[in-house]
Amino acid sequence: MNNIVSIAAIEQVFAIIKPPDTTSNFTEVTFEFSGTNTYETVYNQFDKKGQYDVIVFAKNVKGSISPLIKSHIIQTQSFIDSDWNQDGRVDLQDLIVCLRILVEKMPNPRQTISIKDLVQAFRMIANK
Repeated sequence: MNNIVSIAAIEQVFAIIKPPDTTSNFTEVTFEFSGTNTYETVYNQFDKKGQYDVIVFAKNVKGSISPLIKSHIIQTQSFIDSDWNQDGRVDLQDLIVCLRILVEKMPNPRQTISIKDLVQAFRMIANK
């Protein structure tokens, strides 16, 4: 999305993200300046299957707001908490994948993982 133009210096760039289900709240994300005319952010909550509507806009140092840029992101699969191998269920294989991500720095579709995630997977399996 490189279509935001401003006469004055851009102060902030934002996005409003609407998840696929209409019961969830909108999320506002702030972008960080990362170089010449470039703003970036990380958003790790594309966890539901469906279309996420995204509206991006900027505010310049004079307080003017840019025209809105509308886009969407389509997530083709859902993520179940602790389903680290993404097979639709939580079982021993997920504990193994979680451990490998933690220890071996294996690629992780959710970007972040901690010991809390491992404990949560243990609890989910124990409560079956």
